[in-house]
Amino acid sequence: MFGSSTNGANPGGASSNRPSAAEVARIEGNLTHILIDDERQRDGISVFVNAQPLLIGDIESISIAIIAPSDQDSGGTLTALLSRYVTDANGQRRQESLPLFPGTVEVIARGRRITVTCQQPGSFDGLWLGLGLRSDGTSTELTGVERLQVTIAPETGLIDAKLTWSDNGAVEDLLG
Repeated sequence: MFGSSTNGANPGGASSNRPSAAEVARIEGNLTHILIDDERQRDGISVFVNAQPLLIGDIESISIAIIAPSDQDSGGTLTALLSRYVTDANGQRRQESLPLFPGTVEVIARGRRITVTCQQPGSFDGLWLGLGLRSDGTSTELTGVERLQVTIAPETGLIDAKLTWSDNGAVEDLLG
């Protein structure tokens, strides 16, 4: 994997046949990290959206709802929302919702990792679900999922993540 380039094109930079590493490293869509330190509960939650930290007192909830299309609902459900409080110019505090898709949402809590990537809001094309973090840096890709529900409400301490399998309807607590 590592080594020197022998093609002689632009040593130390991008060659004419590949894009620059800086361009390849660019993040497409939103990147949301939710880190939960279980020892401290509310004070142990950190949320970053596009590398910007959010004040926990301003966050009402974070929710991810993925429900696969079915006979009853051919469209399914695919949403990730950050509900937060903002103060307007008049000093009034109001609630607003920020969609987190397109993008990736990563939840790290209780020694576990849940990753959801949605390239097109409302579309299951390009949806990727991953669990865990292996020593090689990869996650286990999930297939056969009927439903994934993640809810985090810092003010109340609610941290919940449930997965329902499509083959047998079994429900698993991902953070239990």
